Amino acid sequence: MNKKYLPVILFSGLVFVILLAACIPFEGSIEEVRAKAGEGKAVTYTVNYNANGGKEDPPNPETVPAGYLITLLPENTFTQDDHTFTGWNTRADGTGTSCAAGDEYQVNENVTFYAQWILNMSGTVAIILAPGHGAWIRAILMADTSNLNITGPFEYQWKRGGSDIPGATELIYVVSDQNQEQSLTVEVRQTGTGKTVSSGEFVVPNRIGIYNQMQLENIGMERNYILADDISIVGHWSPIYASGIYFKGTFDGNGKTIDLGYQSYTGGSVGLFTSIGSGGEVKNLRLTGSINIDNNDEFSAGALAAQNQGGYIHNISSKVDITLNENSTSNNLQIGGIVGVLGSGTIQNCYSTGWMQSKTPNASSVFVGGIAGSQLEGTIKNCWASGLIWTEGTIYAMAGGIVGSQIKSPLFSGGSTIYCVALNISIYSNRSTDAGRITGNADGALERNYASDNMQVSNEMVDSDDDSSKDGADASIPAIATTPGGGWWTDTAGWTNTGVGAVWGGTGEDIPWKWEFILGRPILWFENGVNQQ
Repeated sequence: MNKKYLPVILFSGLVFVILLAACIPFEGSIEEVRAKAGEGKAVTYTVNYNANGGKEDPPNPETVPAGYLITLLPENTFTQDDHTFTGWNTRADGTGTSCAAGDEYQVNENVTFYAQWILNMSGTVAIILAPGHGAWIRAILMADTSNLNITGPFEYQWKRGGSDIPGATELIYVVSDQNQEQSLTVEVRQTGTGKTVSSGEFVVPNRIGIYNQMQLENIGMERNYILADDISIVGHWSPIYASGIYFKGTFDGNGKTIDLGYQSYTGGSVGLFTSIGSGGEVKNLRLTGSINIDNNDEFSAGALAAQNQGGYIHNISSKVDITLNENSTSNNLQIGGIVGVLGSGTIQNCYSTGWMQSKTPNASSVFVGGIAGSQLEGTIKNCWASGLIWTEGTIYAMAGGIVGSQIKSPLFSGGSTIYCVALNISIYSNRSTDAGRITGNADGALERNYASDNMQVSNEMVDSDDDSSKDGADASIPAIATTPGGGWWTDTAGWTNTGVGAVWGGTGEDIPWKWEFILGRPILWFENGVNQQ
């Protein structure tokens, strides 16, 4: 510790005090100091240092004259595990006068300088979506510091591709178009220590956030989207469509709901989308509402899409009722709880509780199913349906709990429907031979399908132990209501973790199914139980 006399210059009877930089300003005059010390007597004070939780012995106390400046230890000789020295304070708890190492201090009383410490930051940092922001483009990301051992204060630097993003120095970061498919990291720096912890890389998906109906109405056919919030359709809904182009992008419902409201149509193909094409994917979406159709043209309707022509549809739930009115006289009417026509592609891990009704006694050919109206190719698997199915027609009135009809021809195989469960309250066709618990017409492949033994088909009870038939094998209500862990759904229906893709746990799109205990049925990972049935 260095000692310095306080220089004094007398000029024209005035006293000028020249102070070096000190953490306590020099107060009073030399005369006051002398008066305090006593006339002609030397006043001294003791200066001590305290490790304040640190290691190593402190230097010996020093005695200095009153009014002199000392230079505090320029380098701290104390250490404390997992802590960083930040300076000195005249109180142990840091509420006294703070001084940096090497500062100068005027001693006017006995004083002890306590070492001040900051706990070094440790732990991990992650990048997460800020609460309430469920989309990527225009989303708000934030640095999650909950796994650090301290709560701050912190400084932030967001990086893209390893380089600092200018101005991105806050807790949150708003994702923009330029971030698509880019790798982001965030560096969190502990204020006062310089200690840093960096997050792992976070690659921003190439997806555009959908926040409202206007954005939903104007999506492109080959871009990728994620639903940022629930949307309730106001007014008339025109299905997502571009002339001659199927949807070939990705639409991630993100566990949100689109309420179609009440929709009435007099023509065209109906659904949220017109057609999903090869390479297209729609997933993780809940649909509600009702569709009413008064049509005299060839027609197909589904809650999600009028047609699937090669797309991958999975993790969709629908509570959409679809009704085709009695004045329709056209040929080839196709209605399904998820799609009207499965031309090709896959429908997996979906269910519908909506009522599908075609009250069209004058229409020539009608196909109505709980999941798809008709199936030409493609696969339906691990799906269930529970709504009423009602069909009337003059030539064909195909009705099935899962598929209205599998259609085989020189061009089509009829597809495959496997590992599905029909829980419909009733299946009706005015042509009784055109109705079945699973499908009205079994022209394609059927395997391990089951149906409630309490279901009526065209006002008749059906008994069947053939899981490859159009009626599927009987399943009792008590068995169906058994939880999946080793129960009917896994052991009999084959919905197992290692089976055909259906997995239990309800933790996300790859583990989609969880159990609804009140109704005794599977629901999807993003749903909230019986109030969404």
